[in-house]
Amino acid sequence: MLSPLGNQFRFQPVRTIGQMAGVLRTRHDVYATTPGMANFGSLDHATGLDLDVFDAHAHHLALIMQVDDEQAGLIVGSMRVVMDSPSRQRALLEELVGGLPRLRPRLAQGRPAPLPMLTYLTQAPALQAEYDRILAAGLRVAEPSRLAVRPVAMRLAARQRISAGAFMIEA
Repeated sequence: MLSPLGNQFRFQPVRTIGQMAGVLRTRHDVYATTPGMANFGSLDHATGLDLDVFDAHAHHLALIMQVDDEQAGLIVGSMRVVMDSPSRQRALLEELVGGLPRLRPRLAQGRPAPLPMLTYLTQAPALQAEYDRILAAGLRVAEPSRLAVRPVAMRLAARQRISAGAFMIEA
């Protein structure tokens, strides 16, 4: 299957503490410069990271932009998929915030709801009932969220006729 992102961009699971820091830094940079989002509660301007309680229950993906023949590429975006159970990537998050007392409590606190959308949508009570019904049927639920792409990557993608929606499809 052809990737909607062509050859220059790819999503990959976060595997190292450096990649996790890159993903959280990218989210911070994108949201901190987006009108109306600079005061997001999860943004920590002192550390330059974006982290909330749902990150410990998420599968984190890094959007990599290939530059020439560079093996690793550059992290230019991120996306997380929040699950109903703790993430295998939680250990990376805990290692990353281990020396950051400002951020450690964000991983330790309980989630206010199983998924982020159940905390802020006006339809949350109806969605919670549907979520509970799905779980009772033995199915799993996940919420893709926090898609963040650096403007330079968005401009390059636009020149290559890659739509913003293609980033979500690929992830």
